[in-house]
Amino acid sequence: MPRMRAAAAAAAAAAALAAGAAHAAGAPEPLTGFENRGPDLPPAGRSLFDHAMAVRGEDGAWSIDVPWPYEALVARIESHLGPAHRAKVKQVLHPIGRSLHRNAAAPHYFRYPRAVGAVDAEAAAAPGESGLMLRDRLYLGYQPLSESVEVVSYNEAAGRFEYQIVEDYRADGARRTAYADRALCLACHRNQAAIYAEQPWAETNNSNLIAALLAREVDAFYGIPARVPFDAPELFDDSTDRATYFAAYQRVWREACAAAGDRAAAVACRRDGLVSALRYRLTARYQLGEAGDGARARFGRAVARGWRARWPDGVAVADSDIADFDPLAGAGYGAGRSALEAGRVERIAWAPPPALHFDGAFEPLHDRPPREVWRVPPPFAGRAVEPAWVDKAVAGLGEFFAAVDVSRLDSHLAGGARTARRLRAPCEVAEAPGAVDFRCAAVPGGPRLSGRARIAADGAAAGVIGRVRARSAAPGGLKLTGGRLEEDGGERRLRFGLADAIAGLTARLADGSAVLEVEIAWPAGGGSGAAVLSVADDFAALAAAADRLAEAALAGASDALDEAPFRRVALLRPLFADLGMAPVAWCCLEADGLPPPRRAGEP
Repeated sequence: MPRMRAAAAAAAAAAALAAGAAHAAGAPEPLTGFENRGPDLPPAGRSLFDHAMAVRGEDGAWSIDVPWPYEALVARIESHLGPAHRAKVKQVLHPIGRSLHRNAAAPHYFRYPRAVGAVDAEAAAAPGESGLMLRDRLYLGYQPLSESVEVVSYNEAAGRFEYQIVEDYRADGARRTAYADRALCLACHRNQAAIYAEQPWAETNNSNLIAALLAREVDAFYGIPARVPFDAPELFDDSTDRATYFAAYQRVWREACAAAGDRAAAVACRRDGLVSALRYRLTARYQLGEAGDGARARFGRAVARGWRARWPDGVAVADSDIADFDPLAGAGYGAGRSALEAGRVERIAWAPPPALHFDGAFEPLHDRPPREVWRVPPPFAGRAVEPAWVDKAVAGLGEFFAAVDVSRLDSHLAGGARTARRLRAPCEVAEAPGAVDFRCAAVPGGPRLSGRARIAADGAAAGVIGRVRARSAAPGGLKLTGGRLEEDGGERRLRFGLADAIAGLTARLADGSAVLEVEIAWPAGGGSGAAVLSVADDFAALAAAADRLAEAALAGASDALDEAPFRRVALLRPLFADLGMAPVAWCCLEADGLPPPRRAGEP
């Protein structure tokens, strides 16, 4: 291990020099270059892993307690997550992997495979608590013979991922958590986040061959089956792909806004970004464009102006993907690959090497092209052109809020809302046994009501309707809530509420206003009718609270919109208080009471 560490560190230094030499005029600047890696210890706050492992003793003192065995560690993490039908931590086995653990089990690779885990589930919605937002923010790597767990987890206060190692991880060990040598980690993790192989993930137990060889040893390792669902590594990979953009979203928030003008302009840019991100989440992830109040358009112009001024040649976003590697590609399959997949693995002619070596693109230390380059295109016909990545940045900032945060905001805003206006649209209605089909014209700024309501014997109505979503990141439908069919003489009326079919949030128009009720009226037997939507302008209260947060920033009373990372707690805590919402125990911005952080190898 010491020789491997020295070699990796030397390779990292060489890569840094090469990257510096390659960066010339006209070349994009690396988003996460080796030179901006930051200190090993957190410059502010603590990692989410520290918060997840924090335990309060009878004396009131906090300690970092990592459970043993590994199954208990995963269970502790899952205790912070909401209910799910599937595994909350996506786990995969790598008997022949490319991490620092690669040779720890040699030559018994399939007896002691390395386990990796990624969290892609939302925080638990515990009453009065914010929960730990671990989705796409916590990754594990466990190799029993190394007696260690490698951890990559986010630090909200610092706006970056931290790299840690649990040392002496065994039943009677000290199980000390320490921050790793960041230079060593970033030699492979060029994106300053987690990395993973591209599909088809041939080195994992997603492969039938790898799974068969593992199953020859035992049925499960550390609570992980020898054969995992086919989509487990895909979901793991998807999570790392999302996380690789976190640094870019933070760069937009902190530096592009700052470069757009003076301090007042920077605060205004972030205020507009915050409002746009919250509207995106409250509209169930569909409203990315301008909604009429100017916030989204102003944010796009300011960010593009600041980006062009700060990085005229663009910024290269590092890739989270490394080339897929098939460790059995050169093996002799005897009676054929199908025999191995059927479990007759004794026919394989592959002999395990005493040490693993990887050439070229298969070695994570190898340079990889950027995932994409964020540039601002030149003006066209004298007019500025907004880069396509601004939409991605708005959505990305919105994803820094947990589902429980958005649900609480939605419930509070819509719960006290009153009808402010009514929107009308013509409809065509057809009646069928036990059902009503309706097709209404698109409501200005809102959905196209088109669908079928199922009518029960007592008049209760249920169903799902479609909607047209422009610039949508999550197309879906709306479900009817509290629906009821009523008859009045020769006219029939269908009244119902609307909620997003996936997120369960109140249906909202493009400007964020809540749809409180829909009423469709038509003559008995079907025909031409009309829909009336009762709308509340409740989102305006949230936008006004953001205005007051900007005023507090300019007065020096808050740093939420200043040149600091985009921090979920720093933004939502004052907004919740301003709106008069129920107080919440927030995690995980402050690190009060946690023991001091330590570096790997320190006592």
